[in-house]
Amino acid sequence: MCPRILLITLLVFSPHFPQKGWYFQSADLLNDVSFVNDQVGYACGANSAIIKTTDGGESWRGLYTDFSISNTSMFFGIHFVDQSTGWAVGQYNTIIKSTNGGETWRHQNPGVPTLPGDRIEFDDVFFYNSLNGWCAGYLYRGGNFTGLVLRTTDGGETWTHQFVGRILKSISFVSVNVGWIGGADGKVYKTTDGGVTWNQQTTGVTSNILAV
Repeated sequence: MCPRILLITLLVFSPHFPQKGWYFQSADLLNDVSFVNDQVGYACGANSAIIKTTDGGESWRGLYTDFSISNTSMFFGIHFVDQSTGWAVGQYNTIIKSTNGGETWRHQNPGVPTLPGDRIEFDDVFFYNSLNGWCAGYLYRGGNFTGLVLRTTDGGETWTHQFVGRILKSISFVSVNVGWIGGADGKVYKTTDGGVTWNQQTTGVTSNILAV
C-alpha cells in the first residue's frame, strides 16, 4: 500500500534538508496521501482539496477538480496506480477519477441504490492496477450505520457493492485476490477472492482501525 498520512499536517522526509529525519510543512486538513514514486505524490482533504507534488514533497500545488461538492466537503481517500491514473473518494457518495495526473477529474457512479435521507461516505480507496479496485465506507440510513464495500474490475466504469460490518475506514490489497479492510470497533475483514466475500478476523482491540 502507498504511504499514508492521517494528520492535519504534512511530514516529509528529504535528503536535502540539513537535519536528518522528518520536518514540518504547513498544510490544510489532509486525510490521505498516495505516492507513485519518490518524487510524484498526491494528497486529499478538506474543502474538496487535492494537491500534488513532483519534487518529493518539497512543494505542493492545488489541482482543479472542475467541480465543487460544497465548501465544507471532504475527500478521505486517494490512490494513484501510476503518474497518470488515480481515484479520490469522500463524502456525498463521491468517487472521482483522473487519467492525466490530476489535471482533470470526472465523476464515477458508485451504483448504490439510495432512499431519501440516506448518506453514503467513502473513507478509503485502493487499486491494485488500473482495472481492479475497491472502496470502503458506510451507508447511513434511518439512524444506523452499515459498512459498504465497492468493487470494480473495469477501472471504475461499473461497481458492485456489498454490506460488511458497520463503518469501514481503510482498505488495502497485496494481490488482486487478497486484501483487508479496517473498520470501527476494532473490526478487520479479509478477502481471498478479490472482495467477493469477506471474513472477520480477531484483533483483540475495540478502537477504530484507520489504516491497513
